[in-house]
Amino acid sequence: MFHEYNEISNTKTLNITLLGSDRKFQVSIYGDTSLKELRQLCEQKHQISLRHFRVFTQDGVELFNEDLIYLKDNSKLYITRGEDFDANIIHQEYEILEQLGKGGFGKVLLGRHKETLNLVAIKYVNTRNRDANDIELVFREAYLLKSLNHKNIVKFYNCYPLSNMQVIVVMEYLEGGDLQKYTQAKGQLCEEEARMYFRQICDAMMYCHNRKLIHRDLKLENIMFANKNDTLIKIVDFGIAGVAVNSNMDKLNIGTIRYMAPETLQGTNQKIGPHIDVWAMGVILFHLIFGKYPFDGDTNFDIIQNITSSSYTFSKKNVSPYLIDLLSRIFFIDPQKRIKLYDILNHEWMKISFEQEYFEMPQTVPRTQFRLPSIENAKQYNGVQKQKKLNRSFTPLKKTSPRRRNSFIIKGVLKRYQ
Repeated sequence: MFHEYNEISNTKTLNITLLGSDRKFQVSIYGDTSLKELRQLCEQKHQISLRHFRVFTQDGVELFNEDLIYLKDNSKLYITRGEDFDANIIHQEYEILEQLGKGGFGKVLLGRHKETLNLVAIKYVNTRNRDANDIELVFREAYLLKSLNHKNIVKFYNCYPLSNMQVIVVMEYLEGGDLQKYTQAKGQLCEEEARMYFRQICDAMMYCHNRKLIHRDLKLENIMFANKNDTLIKIVDFGIAGVAVNSNMDKLNIGTIRYMAPETLQGTNQKIGPHIDVWAMGVILFHLIFGKYPFDGDTNFDIIQNITSSSYTFSKKNVSPYLIDLLSRIFFIDPQKRIKLYDILNHEWMKISFEQEYFEMPQTVPRTQFRLPSIENAKQYNGVQKQKKLNRSFTPLKKTSPRRRNSFIIKGVLKRYQ
């Protein structure tokens, strides 16, 4: 928790704010300065009486005598007249503009930093009725997330503990909406567009997994567009809100269960690992292309039954056999046999071009019914240059060429891989 502290230095300047007021000032301390001496410096500087005096870092960590020597030069601190570090910190730093959302985890507010004028999303996570390990997990991941730097991961700025068993997480504001709303409005996506979003998700999750960070709550609602006119997406909510959700299956949201891996639902694998994120990514990819969830049902029980038996059906939509193969490898019940993220990134479906997708399907993989694009559509899709290349390389299919019809149905895990 004190990872931002330095070793002892002779003289340091501290930027201090009296919590709950606009009073800000600087004081200089030495290596052996005590809290009592710091209080006297603050009283002299501010000409106020601080009979009760407490000091907090900007992350809400209370400091004591032995902590002062480890502070960095120009550290930002908050002092109170004995009160706990509370939600006043948010109003101290940010102007609250509106409420963006509310749910079982708490609420999300739109704020604007009073000095930089940058917009931020302020999430209140309710940790009441959760144990100490869950709360510790929130802070551990929040500090880790602050160190992440990836274009497809939301930027985390701070995490504050409150005395009322709430945690405040301040993060980058994304105004483009989430993938769930996007697919609801647009419907099924073509493979090319779905691949564009899926590749960004894979890149971000590979970055996280390489740093031993598991998301645990990947879903369409937790993937957001950076802005309304951009295809850049960012992953949010790295399991932080999960501590506020009851783990009882009867009370879990259906939307959450649809993304859960079978080993999580069955409790057969207590070790949380990348395999649960890979399963959720498969659910996301399936939904992007087919416009529905692979594992659905009228009740939680029905959904869980379908997930734990890996029972799903491909619709009649024309799709490439590479996609069928990739999804089949993702939806293995056994997490040890499930495709790894590295192999997903190197899978043929992730690498195929427009020409390959429609004209170079391998005979070793079952085909869905597919439709050859017209010349005009190809021009619109790939541009004039790609169309020239297409004309050179395309050999029309013979009228007698066999085409296997659609409606691929997979019930359970494919036996040939087991």
